[in-house]
Amino acid sequence: MIIGRILREFYLREEQSKRFKEQEKEQFVHHPNGTLGAFSIYPKTYEQELNKKYGIEIKGITEKIIEKQHTNIHLPFMEAHYTPYEEIKEKILKQHTNKPGFCSMKVSTVKELEEHIETIHETSYQHYILAKEKYSQILFPLSCCGIGSRNMLFNLLEKGYANTTYIHNKEHNHSYITLPFTIDEINTKGFIIVDPTSDQLFNNKKIAPRNNLFISFGETWNYTTDWREGKNLYPFENTSVYANLHTIRKYPVSQGVFKDDNMEKYFEKIFKKTVKMDIKK
Repeated sequence: MIIGRILREFYLREEQSKRFKEQEKEQFVHHPNGTLGAFSIYPKTYEQELNKKYGIEIKGITEKIIEKQHTNIHLPFMEAHYTPYEEIKEKILKQHTNKPGFCSMKVSTVKELEEHIETIHETSYQHYILAKEKYSQILFPLSCCGIGSRNMLFNLLEKGYANTTYIHNKEHNHSYITLPFTIDEINTKGFIIVDPTSDQLFNNKKIAPRNNLFISFGETWNYTTDWREGKNLYPFENTSVYANLHTIRKYPVSQGVFKDDNMEKYFEKIFKKTVKMDIKK
């Protein structure tokens, strides 16, 4: 028995679930009410609810539709690659003064994890709509993984998720976001992985998930799509870079964000300090 609506929604749908078979076999944790394995939410279910909430249809959305709808969606960072460091200090670093640069999110229960999943997915949904308008000239999400993931890094940090990490697999040229966590209730750790441009990675656009989000228990994950003939987009050492609260503090740049290539250091430190996050509603 899987706990909660999100935990019941294993994988995207039958056509895509085979991509996560290795996760399903290798990563399981035990809960008093059953066994939990690595899983992916079904984004279209959440899209339908958010479409109703915001009065907009994300499928086939265009700049003109956004203007006509006058949506009340706002995110503070939609040009992260041009954001001045002073603005980053004011909006992000100031609120995380007491948070370690490397940290995971302390979660008490599986239900609390579900709530974070919904918040993170909604932020990615909001970003997708705004990015469709802002980057309409370059046909977002095509070739926008770097732009989108840097935006999400800053927006999630600003929202209170000090554990947010930007990941870029250089070998296979794709970026996305991870958020490490620990759950007291089941005494385990893992990662929330969210990809703000995931739909560009799948050949069949009818089932391609927008804002793909999945959970992986343990310290590794498998992220395979149709991109690069199904190569794993996991951030292997010597092929990937990351950016997080630590790199923003230690390596200030005039605009954007510095990316560190020491993935071994990242995985060595990220679970050593676990912190309760104060998330803005």
